[in-house]
Amino acid sequence: DDLPWWPSGTGEESNVPEHRGVKLQFQDAFEVVNLARLVGDFRILPVALFLCATADPAHLRYGVKRADGGIERLSDDDFARCIKAVHCLGQTRSKMIKDTYETGGRIFVNCSFKTQPCRSSIQKIMADELASYTAISRDMFHENSSLGSSESVSLCKQCQKLLREHAVDVRKNAWKLLPSYFVLSAEGGWKT
Repeated sequence: DDLPWWPSGTGEESNVPEHRGVKLQFQDAFEVVNLARLVGDFRILPVALFLCATADPAHLRYGVKRADGGIERLSDDDFARCIKAVHCLGQTRSKMIKDTYETGGRIFVNCSFKTQPCRSSIQKIMADELASYTAISRDMFHENSSLGSSESVSLCKQCQKLLREHAVDVRKNAWKLLPSYFVLSAEGGWKT
């Protein structure tokens, strides 16, 4: 349960970003799931299963090729967990977008532009985000993924700051639910 470790967005869908000098490919997640099961350390399972669930469906079903040429496959149970989670993750992604931008006016409290320009900008960001929506994506927990292309619209500094803070809260709330999407308990060190 280390959301602050999750990247702030690199734009590289095929890779899980570097952390402390280690660069992981999404394919590594299949091996991580099986290794976690083997050693009985389930803390990493929610993240590893999430990365597996975002894989190409053929990889998810038939496995991925390891560096040694072997094939790494999920167990039937973990495959089923990923298939079921895809629907939940799609709903969560949609909810995250809406919850991020439909703030009930809370972020406009100290608006420098007297609310309307910022309100219009936020509606545009949300519309852009929904227009480019994909049901499930490896970057759905990235810091920038919930803020769209805010460079193309203007928000006052105050609204920008409060929107970013609000977006972090939305991400944290969704992240805490990650084990439940894969029907995993909070046991094993994942804090909810």
